[in-house]
Amino acid sequence: MKSASRVCRHHSDFIEVDISNLHTGQALHVSDIIPTANVTIMTPGEEAVAVVAKGIKAEDLELKLEGEEPAEEAAEGASEE
Repeated sequence: MKSASRVCRHHSDFIEVDISNLHTGQALHVSDIIPTANVTIMTPGEEAVAVVAKGIKAEDLELKLEGEEPAEEAAEGASEE
């Protein structure tokens, strides 16, 4: 286990697991989760349920979704040419 809280809290439609201590490149796998007494996990243990990736600013994500380049990426692309 990679220092995330392994004990899940059960809700009617989902389970909640604290991954705040995971770092970029780390993953939380099903086998890392310790379910409460009334929960049975059917997914294979090797399945990743969360992977921490490098962050992106919300406004840059919106631009990417709209098919545009964020300003700093456009500037980097121009300087490489």
